Amino acid sequence: MQDGRLRLTGGTSVGDIPWKLDVSPDRNSLLVSESGDRTLGVYRIRNDDGGDDQLELIHRIDWGISARDFAILP
Repeated sequence: MQDGRLRLTGGTSVGDIPWKLDVSPDRNSLLVSESGDRTLGVYRIRNDDGGDDQLELIHRIDWGISARDFAILP
């Protein structure tokens, strides 16, 4: 918004109990550690014509354990 306030532009379901979020170094992907589902979700960040970013699930990795944290290294 012009006045600097945040506004909600949409929502995306990201699994059960999202625990950790991080944006990839190239700023094109959002990674979500989903504690309840025991997965890592990888979402592409797409910009529509209106300037609002949209998320699209592109891959989900089964942790197999209850992992809750991760680090992205350049």
